[in-house]
Amino acid sequence: MGILKETDILISDANVLIDFIKAGAEKILKEVGKLHKIYVPTPIYHEVRQLTSAKMEDIGLIEYEPSIELLYQASLKIGQCSPQDALCLLICDNMGWCCLTNDKNLRGQCTKKDVKTVWGLQLLLYLKDKGIINKD
Repeated sequence: MGILKETDILISDANVLIDFIKAGAEKILKEVGKLHKIYVPTPIYHEVRQLTSAKMEDIGLIEYEPSIELLYQASLKIGQCSPQDALCLLICDNMGWCCLTNDKNLRGQCTKKDVKTVWGLQLLLYLKDKGIINKD
């Protein structure tokens, strides 16, 4: 079984976005975005300083405006998660989406709620398996 199913929709947390942008590897996100919708919650979009609306559009990321109720729930303590990470968890749990994160605390909370998670670097393996990139 592959890392992602064709029907998977992703929510990205801040650290994955920052890692790919700082590495100049937005192309990876762009290629995954051609196969899967990748949403970025509005508070995370505003948190990632390197992310502009033009860059979001170029990469193919979609801004996700959470409800006031979700924002409130995320403000409550969920393990060691920041409110932004808690928001990713809640969206994924409510929508049945996959959480794209490198954060161990968030991954732990996702596991407790049976929310599928993907490491940022797993996207490289996924694209290699799809024949989109090679191992070089």
